[in-house]
Amino acid sequence: MNNLNDINYLKQLLAKYDGDHSVIYPIIKNRISELSESEGAFMNEFMFFEDDYMKYRIHMDENNIKCKDVIDIGCQLGFQSCMFDEFNYTGVDRCKPTNFFEAEKHHYIICNFISTELELKDKIVISNMSLGYFNQPEENEAIAEKLSKAEHLYIAAPERLTDLLDSKFTYREMITDNKDGIGSCRYYFTNVKNK
Repeated sequence: MNNLNDINYLKQLLAKYDGDHSVIYPIIKNRISELSESEGAFMNEFMFFEDDYMKYRIHMDENNIKCKDVIDIGCQLGFQSCMFDEFNYTGVDRCKPTNFFEAEKHHYIICNFISTELELKDKIVISNMSLGYFNQPEENEAIAEKLSKAEHLYIAAPERLTDLLDSKFTYREMITDNKDGIGSCRYYFTNVKNK
């Protein structure tokens, strides 16, 4: 069985990832329950930003991040949870799909992150191409303040939000730059000492 929680295996998949075809879909397609036609369209090409999540998961292991609670803001269908089977994974999204991926194994919350109180202390928080894009610009300060409660933060967001996060965290590391000018840089933020 292909273990998506094995870091060496994830590194092999990441090396094969070409941006045009999903490397995760062939592995989990038999674990996917019924989807609507629009939810299931083009899964073999794009399921989620899998290269980003593979990089985040590898970074966690390589940096010996011990925290086992992951909150994934903007999780959509939750397919990326397949890389967090060894964690307490909570997916957060505004919309409920036909089915969340492996809802019997992982926890999902349908809410608007900005207006809902979620406990982020002692948690790994991921917001990949979600916060900073689908909210009003004037909400960014409140978002940055909420995110500052996380022990570890992995985020892809516009600079107007990541710049605010700089003042909330003591350490920032770029995971992926924005060489092509499309999207955003991917960052890791923390206030944990020894970083």
